Amino acid sequence: MNNVSAIVIAVVVGLTACSSNDSGGAAGGDNGGGAGELPFFGGSGGESGGSGGANGGAGGAVGGSGGVAGAGGAAGGQGGSSGPVCSGTALQCVYMTSSECQLSNGCKPDSQCEGTAMDCFALYQSECYAQEGCYWSSASSSCAGSSKSCSSFSDPTACGSQMKCKWKTTCSGAVLCTSLDKAQCSQVPGCYQSADGPPKTHECSNMDQACTGSTTCCPGSSSGGTCVYNGHGAVCRPNCSVANDCASLCCRNGICGDLEQCNSTCAGPGTGCSTPSDCCAGATCLNLNNKGLCAVLCTSNSDCPGGCCAPTSSSKKVCVPSEMCQ
Repeated sequence: MNNVSAIVIAVVVGLTACSSNDSGGAAGGDNGGGAGELPFFGGSGGESGGSGGANGGAGGAVGGSGGVAGAGGAAGGQGGSSGPVCSGTALQCVYMTSSECQLSNGCKPDSQCEGTAMDCFALYQSECYAQEGCYWSSASSSCAGSSKSCSSFSDPTACGSQMKCKWKTTCSGAVLCTSLDKAQCSQVPGCYQSADGPPKTHECSNMDQACTGSTTCCPGSSSGGTCVYNGHGAVCRPNCSVANDCASLCCRNGICGDLEQCNSTCAGPGTGCSTPSDCCAGATCLNLNNKGLCAVLCTSNSDCPGGCCAPTSSSKKVCVPSEMCQ
């Protein structure tokens, strides 16, 4: 196991993720072999007839027949295969955002209503009428009945109107970069055009595409972008000031996120934060290039998908990119 060398990550005081991409894979197969050489063409003719005698000698032997023509050379070897047009390792579907999931061939968004509906007896009269399965009892002057379960809703609007229920979309499936065509390749985080090779450290990554700590994000908005590491992978997210700066209309603590992040009461891993209390349970707030981000808490390297659990100045440990445990 590699040791974490010279890494002390301050909570809300400085996390810098550095990495470099590996070089690209080998090119396609060898070129076709050259055509076979042509052998010698035609044999020598027979000897000429002898001189006539006094009475005229017999004619010479009939000239020899021509040599057999040489057979043509072997056909040229077949050309090597061109290889896949797309390479790399795709970000796992389960860690993709809703927009990434919809654009990634092989991934499929799965939506369902989750949570535990609030009990009828805990509702005020004004809330009781809106909760499916509940009714107001004049006899007891309280809300009675049995709330309809969250899992029974198949519509996001109806789900959201039931108190304590929440519509959630997850991503399932798997993407193999080598199975994608040229157009699909650019849509999947972690995949890249084979001919171009992997992204270089001096190049920038597009918004919603995979990035590394040393790779800057291309300007996706007037205020640029941030390489967000959520404990499972890293992607570029546009910086923002207001909701309208984001295509998702979700601007949380200066970074664009999925709409469900803004609907949540806490910030998940990789989401912007101002203080540790902004983050959901199991995460804390770090300062990454002067921008707060929630990071997953850990106790050992085995707790992190990337295999790197690094200490912070607050005695806590968080999951960081594997390159930081070199």
